[in-house]
Amino acid sequence: MWEVDVWKPAARTYFKVLIDQLTDLAEVLFTQPPEFYQDPAALASKLRPFLRQRVQKVCRVNPAPKESF
Repeated sequence: MWEVDVWKPAARTYFKVLIDQLTDLAEVLFTQPPEFYQDPAALASKLRPFLRQRVQKVCRVNPAPKESF
């Protein structure tokens, strides 16, 4: 079931995608003015659309597998 030759490249790809996404998120977080960190509602309103867009993008690229029973 666990074949290293098959899963290792896939894991490497998924981790690269995850690292890229976290890098993008960090860039957004670190470019915000200090006022956003003092007001959680302002920070949430700024990040919510960004996170929603990222999740939708990931779901389009990697659709959830269809379960068959």
